[in-house]
Amino acid sequence: YYKKNIKFDDIVIFTTSKGRDIICEKLFDQGILAKMEKDLSLTENYFNFSEDNIIVYKNEFNEEINDIRTENESLIAVDTIFNIMKKYTQNNNSKIIATIAGGRKTMGSMMSTSFQMLAREQDELIHIMASDKNMFDDKWYYPRNPKSKTEKLDISLLPVLKIGQFLPITIEKDSYQETLEKMENYISDF
Repeated sequence: YYKKNIKFDDIVIFTTSKGRDIICEKLFDQGILAKMEKDLSLTENYFNFSEDNIIVYKNEFNEEINDIRTENESLIAVDTIFNIMKKYTQNNNSKIIATIAGGRKTMGSMMSTSFQMLAREQDELIHIMASDKNMFDDKWYYPRNPKSKTEKLDISLLPVLKIGQFLPITIEKDSYQETLEKMENYISDF
């Protein structure tokens, strides 16, 4: 998987306001993204990524959520992931490559569940891991030499049941919870 050399049209990050602030500080204010492009001999703005690509969870009062700790905050987060992913799956020419890496375990679980409900044949769910040494090094952000064994990322394609594509239900305007209930009802009636 590592050698596919994929260029992404869109990169979307789902996070809290706290996560967004850390991402912006590191990638933009400290110039980590620009430095990575330079170190890897990529053109400037190769990744087409800005603060606009960071989706911050918001509560029912349109206030940004600082952390995902409650059941309600978890439901807001999964609805956000689900609705954005639903938009991408409406374009049959697109391919979603989603990762469960990063964030709280609930965030990875929400991404995985939304993916199972919406993914099409061409979509992929992956997990990305750096070595333990690099993972806990607060000055390491990316492999400067991807061929180096000490900097290599482990990228795993995760087998997943993409069940939503096989169920004859309409979910155009439904929330995550409504879609989940429709799917459960259809399967239980089967």
